[in-house]
Amino acid sequence: MPLRLVVALLWLVTAVALWHPVASLPPWVCVAFCGCALTIIGVRRAQPGLIWSGLTLAALGAGVVSGSRVARDAAAASLVSTVEQWQAASSADTLDDALDDGTGRVSDARRDGVTERVPLVPVLLVGRLRTDAVETARGGALLQLDVSSMSPVSAAGASRRRTVTGGVQVAVGGHVPAETRAAWVGGREVALPAVLRRPTMYLDPGVPDLRRLQQWRGIAMTGSVKSAALVDVRARGSRLDEVTARIRAWARQRVAHAVGHWREASAATVAAIVIGDRSQLDPDLVRDLQDAGTFHVMAISGGNVAVCAAVVATLARWLGRRGRASAMVAALFVTAYGLTVTGGASVARATVMAALTWGAAAADLRVRAAQSVSVAVGALLLVDPLLAVDTGFLLTTGATVGLIATAPWLTGRRWPLAVQAVGALLLASLAADVALLPVAASVFGRVTVAGLALNLVAVPVMAVTQVVGMAATVGDAVSPALGRTLGWVAAWCADALVRSGHVVRWVPWSHWRVAAPSWTICGVYYVALVVAVGRLAGGASVATRWHTPISLAAWCIWACAAVAIAADLPARWRGRGDGRMHVTFVDVGQGDAAVVRGVSGRTSVIDAGGLPGGGFDTGDRLVGAVLREVGVHRLDVLVLTHGDADHIGGAATLIRDWRPVEVWEGVPVPPSAALTALRVEAARAGSHWVHVEAGDRARWDGLTLTVRHPPPPEWERQRVRNEDGIVLDVRLGTVSVVFAADVGREAEARLSETADAGQWSGPQIRLLKMPHHGSATSSTERFLRQLHPDVAVVSVGRENPFGHPAPSVLARYAACAIPVWRTDRDGAVAMATNGLVADLRSWTGRAAHLDARTRAGIAGRVGPCAESW
Repeated sequence: MPLRLVVALLWLVTAVALWHPVASLPPWVCVAFCGCALTIIGVRRAQPGLIWSGLTLAALGAGVVSGSRVARDAAAASLVSTVEQWQAASSADTLDDALDDGTGRVSDARRDGVTERVPLVPVLLVGRLRTDAVETARGGALLQLDVSSMSPVSAAGASRRRTVTGGVQVAVGGHVPAETRAAWVGGREVALPAVLRRPTMYLDPGVPDLRRLQQWRGIAMTGSVKSAALVDVRARGSRLDEVTARIRAWARQRVAHAVGHWREASAATVAAIVIGDRSQLDPDLVRDLQDAGTFHVMAISGGNVAVCAAVVATLARWLGRRGRASAMVAALFVTAYGLTVTGGASVARATVMAALTWGAAAADLRVRAAQSVSVAVGALLLVDPLLAVDTGFLLTTGATVGLIATAPWLTGRRWPLAVQAVGALLLASLAADVALLPVAASVFGRVTVAGLALNLVAVPVMAVTQVVGMAATVGDAVSPALGRTLGWVAAWCADALVRSGHVVRWVPWSHWRVAAPSWTICGVYYVALVVAVGRLAGGASVATRWHTPISLAAWCIWACAAVAIAADLPARWRGRGDGRMHVTFVDVGQGDAAVVRGVSGRTSVIDAGGLPGGGFDTGDRLVGAVLREVGVHRLDVLVLTHGDADHIGGAATLIRDWRPVEVWEGVPVPPSAALTALRVEAARAGSHWVHVEAGDRARWDGLTLTVRHPPPPEWERQRVRNEDGIVLDVRLGTVSVVFAADVGREAEARLSETADAGQWSGPQIRLLKMPHHGSATSSTERFLRQLHPDVAVVSVGRENPFGHPAPSVLARYAACAIPVWRTDRDGAVAMATNGLVADLRSWTGRAAHLDARTRAGIAGRVGPCAESW
């Protein structure tokens, strides 16, 4: 059994154990020890069968033990239980003191005398920074630290200090000066007061468990610090941490001086390529490179490490150090480079492989590439089992395996040098794309063919940029003039990389979005590919290997699986119309977003969610994931009820990726920069911008869309107002869904008057999207009496700081016997109706059935709203 199969087994078992940890570890520890003993016996007796059997058992046991142990530790960090105990035990006096000090807040529910959720309590954290601080878009900073102890922020807090384990990610608010952020480097001990909460999760179809992913990255809780002045650096890190931090800081400064003299954006690109610092990259550039399939050139990976090793080995030869000496110098330098730069799993894999290869060469040994990658992957998995589910590790290892598998096609053939270079790049790109197609579709939800051609430019330019950038870094220390000269070349190369990513804007068909393929399709894809490539690698001749029945069957199965993934066939099948209206209220946290599909499958989106700061794209990560999951590839209408960030924050992505035919806006707000930017994006995508007002009606894919609000404006708005939100009534047959945006008492009074006039008559079943997330200023009694929905859905964030939905509002719905479904508890809420009956189901499994034909039986409900029946 080849070593690569043992490592593949270790990887697979570790990943499964992380998802489903076993209850009892001792039996699997025994399996691992028995495997090691059997391997030793096999080595002593020179029996390959015993060796491979022992390695298989050892990999099986080690994978189960390490994966299960890490999964348990990640899910049961003592930090979480301690914080939750303190929050649960916090008294009202403590919370009032926190409010007086400006360090905490009490929810609306608490102020109303109803303790619906536990308020957040500030704590003093002490721990070691994992990495250097990362600058945020608004000038703040993100810190990741392993907490060693913590105590409540209070006069008696020191006496309650506890030793805990777990990692946190903290956002430092306000503007953080560069010199202050430079002191927050990996390895240093810091103390800071923070308000902590569990990592955010979203319960939507097609959206991964973000909380579990954070736990696997070692982040047990997230939090915030009000100011950089509250972060205290208590102790320096180890000597190695301090040295590498100084090198990174020195490199940033030199790159900024040498390259930034010509162009600041180019300096950010060079810093990303040379030391892996991507914090200054433009988000639009990152997106373009991801669409183009060339973002790997911006990440420190195997290519960067290989270029670095080649440069050092060449310099060693020029200095007269050949053979073992140059190999040893290259191995040492590569190891130092890997320890210094920031690049995660890809750097770790490439560094171990390069150090192993050059170290073996220094010892006059030959190590094949397949053996090198197997040893590197196996060792890293044993050291850090979480790499088994790390996206970067999957990508870097898959690309490397693809390159190794296709390398024999070019070696040993007498091709001209230019043909060999171009052929190697094309074959390498093709091999990496083939190896990573299911991974890219699952993780990024995109397929691109542009990378096959663009890598012919991007990879050589990246290598030149790295070499010249490193030379400019050193040259700037010797002579500023020399540094700026080399920096001009590096800036020109960086600009060429950026321009290569812009190609996807001119050729939009070169990339497209897909839904995450099922595990079954991915398994069939890789099994068929392994069989096909394995058959192709053995045998007497290429013709014989290619035309065997097994090879042909394997290639056909692989091709079918590849087409199913790239063409998104399973999702397209799910997205076909079934004669019913489907409405999905997406869990976007504290915001609004809903997907409406007509009887033939045409789709509209009402609002797109959004989070403050814009660091998390709800349009791509949440609403887009739901659209891809149901097989939507083009939108008909995007309705922007009003211009608040929690409603339009993800709209830019939806316009750019799904190119809606129309974008609806209510009352125009000319000074709004966010809405103006969306108009520009809509014009670029070819979407028609439409202003709608009360009374507008459209027939669309079997549905009737009626705008109930707002009325025509009497003056030009200078700011976005909740009372100007679009209230949309979507009907099929006798079923109506009312989307009430963020309107309050003023708009609800106007809507109640139209209901009194009989304009709302007709539907037998009505579902209401609760106005303004259940705010106390909305859902008035008269409004509920006139509409009296059968079901209300409120879109709110978990532990939101506004206390939504307000207890007084929930009491009104309960008095009217209207059941309330909440996205913070039920997750995404989906409704399907044929116009007579409606079925509701939430992501958590809650279900309900409404039938217009038996509605008379529902009228017996009692309560202050009963007269509306």
